[in-house]
Amino acid sequence: SLDDCRRRVLTDENRTYLTGFSMGGGGTWALGLTRPDLWAALAICAGGTWYMPPGSGLGAHLANTPVIIWHGDSDGAVPVTEAYAMQRELQAGGNEPEMLIVPGLGHQIAPGVVEDIAQRLLQHRRQKPSAFSYSAASRLHRSAYGITMDWPSVVTPGLLPRVDVKISGQQVDVQATGTPKIRMALGVDGFGLAGDVNVSLNGKPAYKGPAETVTFTVDQKDP
Repeated sequence: SLDDCRRRVLTDENRTYLTGFSMGGGGTWALGLTRPDLWAALAICAGGTWYMPPGSGLGAHLANTPVIIWHGDSDGAVPVTEAYAMQRELQAGGNEPEMLIVPGLGHQIAPGVVEDIAQRLLQHRRQKPSAFSYSAASRLHRSAYGITMDWPSVVTPGLLPRVDVKISGQQVDVQATGTPKIRMALGVDGFGLAGDVNVSLNGKPAYKGPAETVTFTVDQKDP
């Protein structure tokens, strides 16, 4: 949908925001966790965790993304406990979300909230992080920040495909587990690097050359 939109209208990819109310809030939570690289900031309004239950550890994906959680504390359709569950998941991953809990409000958008949320979101610009972690939530959700992980033929319980990445100048250090192969877009469409790049994979030199898209086989014996 974003690609289609960008073909039709002029957009700023560093000021693209995601927000929704109720089921849309639940979708914002899930899409934010699975594609954290797309958004400058998120606003989850009276949303739930049905699509992506807490406890997965995926909250760390949003460590670099501002998140607003808005909820009425008398919501009978989506209990406010859902908002606090999201808060705890994000805090565990290093994100302190902005909590806007409205006393006495049920499952509805109060007057002026849409405008207020928009103004809060517009204060943020997307930044390319110098360090991030990303775990594949499913076979469909295994790409972010310019890295795509292959889905293994056999998934080891508790070991989803995962990468931990640190970028320092022209040096890229990657730890990869649970995946047989990864592809990295080192250039403008991914990491945003230019010139020659050095890549280490699981502690071993893996690539030295132009900042282009490269593919690596992951040694499954590595930690």
